[in-house]
Amino acid sequence: MIQFDFLRRHAYLATCFIMVAVITLPSCNESTIVGSDIFDGRDLEIESIDTLTIQAKTVRIDSIRTYNLRDVNLTTYLIGELEEPYFGKNKASLISEVHYSTESTPPRVLVPDYQESDVLDSMILVLYFDNRGRYGDSTATHDLEVFRVTEDLRTFDELYSNRVIMIDPEPIASISDVSLNYDSLDVYNPELDRTFTEAPQVRIPLGADISNELFTELNNIEADADFVSAFRGIKVESSPSASSVFGVSIDNREFNSRILTYYTRGDTSLVYDYALNDLTIGVSFGRKFTEFEQEIDDAIVTEFSTDTTKDSLLFVEASVGHVVELDFSSLLALDDVLINRAELEVVVASLDGYDLGIFSPIDNLIMSALDENGNSELIDEVDEGIMFNQLEQFFGGSVETFTDNGQQLFRYKMNISRTAIKMLNGEIGPVVTISPLRVNDRVSRTILYGPDHPQYPLKLNVTLTVL
Repeated sequence: MIQFDFLRRHAYLATCFIMVAVITLPSCNESTIVGSDIFDGRDLEIESIDTLTIQAKTVRIDSIRTYNLRDVNLTTYLIGELEEPYFGKNKASLISEVHYSTESTPPRVLVPDYQESDVLDSMILVLYFDNRGRYGDSTATHDLEVFRVTEDLRTFDELYSNRVIMIDPEPIASISDVSLNYDSLDVYNPELDRTFTEAPQVRIPLGADISNELFTELNNIEADADFVSAFRGIKVESSPSASSVFGVSIDNREFNSRILTYYTRGDTSLVYDYALNDLTIGVSFGRKFTEFEQEIDDAIVTEFSTDTTKDSLLFVEASVGHVVELDFSSLLALDDVLINRAELEVVVASLDGYDLGIFSPIDNLIMSALDENGNSELIDEVDEGIMFNQLEQFFGGSVETFTDNGQQLFRYKMNISRTAIKMLNGEIGPVVTISPLRVNDRVSRTILYGPDHPQYPLKLNVTLTVL
């Protein structure tokens, strides 16, 4: 079998040969193959094939990492619930520590200075919407409940989705019929006696018991760490009227989502902010993550993930979900060829009872393979595409529309040319995994047609030079 890195390693030399060949081309009446002398005088033939056998199956992911102490870049957290026959029931809830606010110049913690004569007006949990986490039925309303976390989140440097955080079952706040309104909001600040335009948000009044506890019993705690020990955090969950999840923004660079205390001291109105992140200099940014729960035993996807012979449909899902495993062993049967291009094409399934208008296809899929040590790593096309912020140019993998017989459909195309060459050379194995680009801060999903679909089969389009 030919070592296909030949072309890459000798690209310059091959270019020189071709340039010389072009310069010395015979007249138009004579036929010759440019550069054919490189291959012992053999004529080269270009072929395209799309009939290689591909083995495919859906694989369930048992857990994903939902929190890592060193990852300070995640800013989108999810709340809501999706339920339909294909993927079952999937619930997402926000869990976050609560901290004192800080001041950057000079850097210091701002401890609340509630006094005995102060009068509490209200405490409001403000959650800024993040449109990037929005998924499902946009017309749904949400009944939100807030619970108190009862275990110390600071004992964890990382968390996985199969770890359930303990909470007090009695809610400390609730609000009903919340619509996902993404318009900006005018908010009055009584301390400054001004109205400010703020980003889209939901405002949840805290209950009297927890408000009074924060205002009176926990008001003499000087250190933020001691406050977090006394009030360990919150969990926010939703019971939506239909399948719907929304994103919440907790930005590590500023105070957006937070708890506001409105109170008065005599005739003076005052406001204090508790942060859902920790901006104290020299510490981590506070523990916050999305907790995922699933009920999928009776879901259609489970039939496919437990029976690997079922490949008519393939399921890909962000969060704690599913991936697709493909076996390209048929590539290894090719001999005396050069792979010029290999592109995977897969069409999104249109199914009864699955509304693509509500459950829109995943924006971007990526691919990984096992290295020589059996570790999963991104294939070259994806790795370099992400590195240079040109994933579409290097790999593709974004959902696109096309029309067939008057019907609008969705599909993905993925360039795996270098990966196919490495498989043929034995540098990596023939098995790859297709998964969403974003996992922790999305709940999107896609159902794909498998390789045996009569009209839109999953296929590998390969252009070859036959020697």
